[in-house]
Amino acid sequence: EISVARDAAFAKAFKEVKYEEITKLFPLSKQDTDRGYILFVRDWMKAIYSNTVPLKSEAERNELSLWCSPGEYEPATFGIYPLGKGVEAEIAVSDLVSKSKNKIAKGNISIRVTGYLPERIKNEKMVAGDAVYYRGDSSWGASYMAKTPKILWPYKDKVAVDETKQIWLTVHVPKTANPGLYKGTVTLKPSGKSAQTLKLSLNVYPINLQKSDRVQGMYWDQGTGMYPETRKKELLDMAEHGIRSVVLGKVIPDLKVKDGNLALDFTQLDALVKDVKAAGLTKYMPFRTSELERRINYLRKSSAVNMSFDDMYAYAIGEIYKHGKKNGWPEVLFYPVDEIGNGVARMNELKHLVPLIRRTPGAKIYCTANNYASGVECADYIDYWCANIQMSKEQVQDVLNRGKEFMRYGNSYNYNPRVSRTVSGFGFWRIPATTMYYWHYQSVNGDPFNSMDTNQRDWVSSYPTPKGPINSIDFEAIREGIDDLNYIYTLQQLMDKAKKAGKGDLAKAGEAVLDEITTCISSYNQYDFKGVPNEKYHEWRLRMA
Repeated sequence: EISVARDAAFAKAFKEVKYEEITKLFPLSKQDTDRGYILFVRDWMKAIYSNTVPLKSEAERNELSLWCSPGEYEPATFGIYPLGKGVEAEIAVSDLVSKSKNKIAKGNISIRVTGYLPERIKNEKMVAGDAVYYRGDSSWGASYMAKTPKILWPYKDKVAVDETKQIWLTVHVPKTANPGLYKGTVTLKPSGKSAQTLKLSLNVYPINLQKSDRVQGMYWDQGTGMYPETRKKELLDMAEHGIRSVVLGKVIPDLKVKDGNLALDFTQLDALVKDVKAAGLTKYMPFRTSELERRINYLRKSSAVNMSFDDMYAYAIGEIYKHGKKNGWPEVLFYPVDEIGNGVARMNELKHLVPLIRRTPGAKIYCTANNYASGVECADYIDYWCANIQMSKEQVQDVLNRGKEFMRYGNSYNYNPRVSRTVSGFGFWRIPATTMYYWHYQSVNGDPFNSMDTNQRDWVSSYPTPKGPINSIDFEAIREGIDDLNYIYTLQQLMDKAKKAGKGDLAKAGEAVLDEITTCISSYNQYDFKGVPNEKYHEWRLRMA
């Protein structure tokens, strides 16, 4: 009875959105029907849903073809469409071997299975490339899709093909890999049926890929805190996806009152920052001060303190700044108020706290301005202006003219791999912003795998488990966008080198592809390039290589 009542209440509160598949299944051969399934190859930038029907051209493809540089992670995907029930299959990959017998071991190829999870999705169709997807609803939205392609479950033993399945391969090319064409296979072994094999080819280019000067960061605050023993794995996961900065603030120095004055113990925070640095996340470290404020207010109520709130806050900021400098922390950017566009009270709070921070010479202010007008109103109180809204070219130029460092922030979930690649890569590069932050690595309100079980969604890039994080499709696509930035930066460095050597003609081909990316659309839209096919994204990167 409880279950029935719960389901009825859910149905009354939420409206389900279903993915509408318009592709009709092509005529099947006897071989197809005997197998009981169709194996098809699809570009990883085009999502596969639980009811996706393959195109005949996708079913006719028999090869997964990749290329990359040493040290890169590169994805490839294929789908399995069931023609009946009860199909189970094993999946195996071989080593990749070149003509000269160089080898990339199969242990460098991860096999994962796309999982479909309930997510808050609007009944609003969007087009990315040549594919339709559905836009995310607000975090408190009342519409949902029961089976959204989202998580990448690690493959274990076999896969049950009870609906359309997407198999996601990621090849990690060792930094020491020799250039050349490597070949191998992916084999699907259905129970009681003959095996089917896809060719897998990987062309490794002789490129020393450099990290972009554009930084990508993540709101983290130690994620959910559900599994503190996986903290180092979470940080390494972010680093392996190209993240170089994290936002902190939940862990603060231990505040104590000694002889009526404030004293700070950095033991816990030092241990955290040590792990952050060990993972290589050594760029900026925005430090939210809201927990610091809460703790100061608590102390003032519960202890005999001879200091005002303002003096305690300013003193703590100064001690954090000096301690960070002394101990080689990433550059701390003090983050006193979030999203000042949410009202006058937040802007007034910023105007109150920033002068206290600036009592410490050299301390810098990071602020999220979630509308342009609030940023203008508070511009004198901001050093690092981080915007989550699409701004016009004129507005962005105004921010720069004011002497601010311009940053961007946005969701790490877009429910579409092409959009997530654009946001972190080509779309971000076209905007004169130095850093892109994502909300959130793991901000969970209930069950991390069910975004519908509380009054708002969960924000997850990689899902928490006792054994460590499990990635989302969006996070894999963000890594590909970051690689796009790395190719652009490496190309620019080599172009500059050629010009200085008097070989400007060598740079012309590079200038042509960068000009094409710059002018592909007229606006500063970071989320998608409407009218630009998926193939163009791949072409741009290949031309740069």
